[in-house]
Amino acid sequence: MDWISKGRYHYWAGGSFVVLAVFGVLLRLMHVTFVPHLNYIFLLHAHSHFAFAGWAFLGLAMLLAGRVSPVQRRRKFLYALNATLVSAYGMLVSFSFQGYKTVSIIFSTFFILSTYYFTLQFLKSLKETRQLSKGARQLALGALFFLCFSSLGPLALGPLMVMGLKGTAVYQDAIYVYLHFQLNGWMQLAAIALVEITYFNMCPTNPQRWVYQLLIWSNLPLYLIFTLWSNPAGWVFLIAGIAAAGNLTAWFMICRGRKTRLLKLPLLLKVAFLAITLKTVFQTLVCIPVIGRWAFSDRNIIIGYIHLLTLGIVTPIILDQFKQAGFFGAGKKLQIINGSYIVLTFAYLVILFVEPALKLVGIIVQDVEPQLLLLSILLLLCGVGYFGLLILGSSKKARQVACKIRFKYLFLD
Repeated sequence: MDWISKGRYHYWAGGSFVVLAVFGVLLRLMHVTFVPHLNYIFLLHAHSHFAFAGWAFLGLAMLLAGRVSPVQRRRKFLYALNATLVSAYGMLVSFSFQGYKTVSIIFSTFFILSTYYFTLQFLKSLKETRQLSKGARQLALGALFFLCFSSLGPLALGPLMVMGLKGTAVYQDAIYVYLHFQLNGWMQLAAIALVEITYFNMCPTNPQRWVYQLLIWSNLPLYLIFTLWSNPAGWVFLIAGIAAAGNLTAWFMICRGRKTRLLKLPLLLKVAFLAITLKTVFQTLVCIPVIGRWAFSDRNIIIGYIHLLTLGIVTPIILDQFKQAGFFGAGKKLQIINGSYIVLTFAYLVILFVEPALKLVGIIVQDVEPQLLLLSILLLLCGVGYFGLLILGSSKKARQVACKIRFKYLFLD
């Protein structure tokens, strides 16, 4: 991971997390009061695109590359990471000021091309390394497949607009192609792959190959859960339910053989594994027509599902990997920030999910937006804390290296 540290990419990732949180606060603030000179839809697009590119992809990509890249391929990974930064911040600025226009589309396309280039280099690296277990290798390959496959969604939007289908169910489903295969395909599988590499590589209790395959490829038909909003035919609910059940079964089988080892995992990973479990259960329940119609009828549930994945699964795993890589160092400050992040994320998700649930039993909760705004501000402070620890951790590491060098020369003298 030294080449990642030298390039300061962990700084960029940590800074991107803070920027992302700032935009989250702005969006929540606009639910509470009028903010002049800001366009909510523009900021929403900027927030979502930057979350995928500037935080999730940058964090996962650099960690995966740091785990498997041979020395001779590191320079090419740097090209991919630099291209990601340019496209991510380009999308952040362009979407914020003009929404979906020429400049933002150019940067979005550039990001897609950057993911293709990263995938190519990672595939070449996998051929040159034997350090990964079969399970970790399968998960990484599955994640990269869905990373590229997800781009079919945005690439289809242009032709659909030309055909006059903008605003139709087909157009919305194309958007969900990107969302689903980015979230449930690329992000979740890449995050699990990192955990496999770090904690379970070559573990004798690793599941059989078909279990990993079921977890990976059930994501293809699982896409249908994102089409249930349009109340499709019964067979769509059935196929989505079978896929969700398969995904849930595979996840439980992966966890079942590792009960003892799971209990020894760091707190952030325990939270992430619990979030994956809740997510797989939830998406199975959504395939019941009555529950599915209810879930897609409330915007907070959809937002809650997305943030369960991003805040509950992907972010804790990235943060834990930062610690394992030595970017943070260890200490009570990190434990305090981790604990605060977990509590705040839990509270944020509870409000998003419970408020719609209470409506079903006739309990109307008055405006929850101020509470969500407060929690988003506190999460921003956690992000600032993590960024501060990245700087302190790198400075401490640099001092340790300098001390070793000085000691070496003193010894030689």
